[in-house]
Amino acid sequence: MIKAFGERARRWAKSVQTSGNVIAADESAFLDAILEGVRRRARGESFGLAMFLDEDPNRFTRAWAAKLLSSAKTFDERRGVCGAIMMGAVMVDGKRQAELGGIQGEAFAHARALWCLADSAVVVSEAAYTRLAFVLGRSHGSRTEVVQGDVTVPEPTGPALDADHVVIWAGNRSADEIAITLCALEELHIPVYVVCKGGRVPETIHRATVAQAEPLLRSAAAIVDTSDDQPGTALALARFGVPLAVARTSGAQEFLAGVSPYDGWNRDLVLAATLRALSSAAPTVIAVSSAPPLSSRAKSRDRRNGATVRERAPRVSVITPSYNRRTLLPRALESIKRQDYPSVEMVLVNDAGEEIADIAERFGATLVNRNENGGHGAALNSGIERASGEIIAFLDDDDIFFPDHLSSLVDALDLSRGVAAHADALMGIRGAPDELVGFSSGAVSGVDIEETLVVCPFLGMISAAIHRDVFREIGPFDTALSPNDDYEMILRIALRYDWIHVDRVTSLWSFGGEYTHWLQRTGVSYAGLYEEAYKRHPFPDRPLLAIRRREFVQNIRNKGGVVLNVTSSRLTKPARLKEEGPLGT
Repeated sequence: MIKAFGERARRWAKSVQTSGNVIAADESAFLDAILEGVRRRARGESFGLAMFLDEDPNRFTRAWAAKLLSSAKTFDERRGVCGAIMMGAVMVDGKRQAELGGIQGEAFAHARALWCLADSAVVVSEAAYTRLAFVLGRSHGSRTEVVQGDVTVPEPTGPALDADHVVIWAGNRSADEIAITLCALEELHIPVYVVCKGGRVPETIHRATVAQAEPLLRSAAAIVDTSDDQPGTALALARFGVPLAVARTSGAQEFLAGVSPYDGWNRDLVLAATLRALSSAAPTVIAVSSAPPLSSRAKSRDRRNGATVRERAPRVSVITPSYNRRTLLPRALESIKRQDYPSVEMVLVNDAGEEIADIAERFGATLVNRNENGGHGAALNSGIERASGEIIAFLDDDDIFFPDHLSSLVDALDLSRGVAAHADALMGIRGAPDELVGFSSGAVSGVDIEETLVVCPFLGMISAAIHRDVFREIGPFDTALSPNDDYEMILRIALRYDWIHVDRVTSLWSFGGEYTHWLQRTGVSYAGLYEEAYKRHPFPDRPLLAIRRREFVQNIRNKGGVVLNVTSSRLTKPARLKEEGPLGT
């Protein structure tokens, strides 16, 4: 099953065959795709991701080339515009081409969050996957190929006819999206047809619809496929046995031998590839090996990708502090109950709030009642004292684990022989108690000890699993630093042990309120808390570190809180975690 988000992703999904559980998304709908990914991961379902993220020149060409060319009155002026685009030298309203064509920070953050949520990648083409893995900084442990095509391309109804023209194939896309290709071929003497839907077409090029295309394709001397993000269209066009020019970024060269590649933003290369195709033979299909389908459930994984089946399962005690959040608490405990790890103890700490004994009994949790409200660190310490597990994990009452959270962390500790591990987390913006109104990219990187000497490297203790002996050796949470006690503990551990990083999103850290670019405004009081943490871990022989710390604290005071560099965005409407909703197709 493929659930697609965005028009380009939907076009691709209609022409693909796979037995896997797949989410396909393009830049216009990454946020909605994240919601679907979170829902699946919360249910314990794995999924493969097909992502469509343009190269910057393609993005600029699609959005701006037709507008720029429309102001050019002569062919020479149009060539000049194309040359400026090719050189990256265009300026529009004071903005450079690189700015106009680059992916915006918000969309990039969403792309990376979605990429890290996925269990595996659907390989549209190897070239596209390699580029995405490099840009987004992560490779998946498994990948799968799919059978691709294009249902808009007609089937040949007879033998090839006498070749006397070139066909530019855009299918149901607008001619405005391929303006440079049209400019490149308007000077050909051989007749040129473009199959498209709407948009501006040069006077020397004939327009045709998809319904009219079949005889034109059979009688073409060459076909120029303008699809720049997937190879399925080129594979469908190759059935006509006609020489074929393809966009390099489509990945068609991996599936078809004898095609002529070009870059869609380079007029000269488009023309050269077309002329080369006119003197070439028809392409042939390259045999590719089939890949196994995606698993639909997140049960067992190899050493590189999370949880494995274990002969010995050390008990994990999950400490959940709570204070007057009866509405949110059951969702958090339910996520612990759904863990695929076999030996879990729930320790619920009521930090002198409203009665929650009934909730503890419902989930089989050990309940610790504190007589007075001591704050986050004190509640965690009370939970650790009562816990019986060899490994301690933490979950606040408004957050959730995905079902493979604990097994992924325990495996990481076992395989590394480490004592402290953390996974990645996605940040969810909470509206009503059971509603999500947006997401942020969260923390998806390992611990850099130098950065940890200044600021907390990941989202508190929700991401962590720590051997109990660590607390016996270095002591409990420092309650004088609450609510910044988790940073000091993470730093204290980092100064003595390696934090093992699980390169996988395994939890959802949620927060309420109105937050802007980076997210957590925590108040001026955090300046003093960071200063106190620095005093506990001074480095008198590190003057540059001292300067960085002073600047960070001053920045907190200047901006009224810790302003972290993460982009958050809101959904078009609130969504519940458990409902499917009308998103995607």
